[in-house]
Amino acid sequence: MEKLRDYIAFDLEFNQHEGVTHLIQVSAVRFQDGQECATFDSYVHTTAPLKSFINGLTGITAETLKDAPKVEQVLKDFQAFVGDLPIVGYNAAKSDLPILLEHGIDYRDQYKVDLYEELLNAVVLIYTA
Repeated sequence: MEKLRDYIAFDLEFNQHEGVTHLIQVSAVRFQDGQECATFDSYVHTTAPLKSFINGLTGITAETLKDAPKVEQVLKDFQAFVGDLPIVGYNAAKSDLPILLEHGIDYRDQYKVDLYEELLNAVVLIYTA
């Protein structure tokens, strides 16, 4: 695993409705010298109905999202927060990165560590050692 001192850990929450993925929350934490130094967190306005599963999983409600900024503004602010720092996530290569790509944001080159893959590899090592 690549050792990073300065990086962004991020996560997206989303809801799918009629085959379209709608972002509902974008969150990130900036680490400098391995220490948390800044956070980004924004709900995202959507008029798509939330699935009850998403509400139960995230606690996010339609009421929470009704006055939130539009996706374009949230992603613009998110990009400014990330800058050119490396990013890490949990299974983001399968969900979060493709969703960002749908919005014209390509972080594949900045994505350095997938914590899901690292955890899976560690478990395999433990049970095969």
